[in-house]
Amino acid sequence: MYCEKEFLFFCNILKNLNLNVSRLHSKEDLKPFGNSLAFDSPNTIYRIQDSGLYFIFFRYPDTDSAFYISIGPYTLSSERINTHNQHLTFSPGIPILTDENTLFTIVNTFGELLWGNTENFSFQNIETPAAPGLNPTTESRELELPKETLLNIQLMEEYYECENELLKLVSQGQWNATEIFLNRFFSLKKNYSIFPWEDTLEWKKGQCIMLNTLLRKATESADVPPIHIEHLSSYLLEKIVALSQSPDALELQKDIIRKYCHLVQSHSLKGYSPIIQKVMTQITTNLSSDLSLDAQAKLLNVNPSYLSALFKKETGMTLTEYVQRKRINHAVFLLNTSNLQIQVVAQHCGISDVNYFTKIFKKFVGKTPKDYRKEFLS
Repeated sequence: MYCEKEFLFFCNILKNLNLNVSRLHSKEDLKPFGNSLAFDSPNTIYRIQDSGLYFIFFRYPDTDSAFYISIGPYTLSSERINTHNQHLTFSPGIPILTDENTLFTIVNTFGELLWGNTENFSFQNIETPAAPGLNPTTESRELELPKETLLNIQLMEEYYECENELLKLVSQGQWNATEIFLNRFFSLKKNYSIFPWEDTLEWKKGQCIMLNTLLRKATESADVPPIHIEHLSSYLLEKIVALSQSPDALELQKDIIRKYCHLVQSHSLKGYSPIIQKVMTQITTNLSSDLSLDAQAKLLNVNPSYLSALFKKETGMTLTEYVQRKRINHAVFLLNTSNLQIQVVAQHCGISDVNYFTKIFKKFVGKTPKDYRKEFLS
């Protein structure tokens, strides 16, 4: 089975959310969902609405034999709560989701694992006529919301306000400001109960995955090039999957937030003109190539003098200085995280002359690469 380990992890997360996950192996199993759907469409995730009940449904990509995944049924509290009399209409045994975005985040993340990235699959919303056997009960009754439920709603609203503030700060790269209220954020995250909190490793991994996905979108809004977001997101996903102890999850979540803030600080292109954004992206993703002013101007089909003046106006530095800074930042990263020889580090950063590399490195860092590595390792 393709991505079997990830699939079991995915099922455990949904189980913790009280959602049923079913594997359907034949066309006969699809009949309750209606015959009008092209369920054999590859790389498509369906959201099916049927008489107030919802399902998530998709064909699983498997090299041996095709089968289908069904998530649900569930219903939405927004369609069940009467705000005038504070009564709740529900179908017994059917999970009620207060915020469907949480489910979409999980499914979207799993879709990326299956198909590579969000460009390789799509979501489709479908309403289908009621079918016999789908609705576990046709009986509805009214239940007055207990006080603890109203309290949970207040906690939920406070949590979402805090979460929105977190996303705003991350999109601005403000790690210092974010750090101030992290304890408050994680306390609310644990105590509000749209879904039951479970102190298990799998649940906490699921929380890390959702945080990783949310912060991807926040970082995207800061005009960080997708290649950097994808690289960090994949790296963090590997760390989440490798998490082996429940107490480490909190520190990992803090590290996820910190790394996305630093990514925005170092790679956000917000506020720059499209032409300068293209130059910056070309530089940060091709440090070992020819990044001279003439080469960039030719690539963009603009006059070198015009590009030079525009770059200096928008960044406050020359293109050459910007390239040098990016190359030295990457050199610092390689010196901290690898055992590569200094000459090889220089080549990775696009500088073939190791003496020139040492000179530029000392200019920006204040010490030679050799002394820097020695101090870092001591």
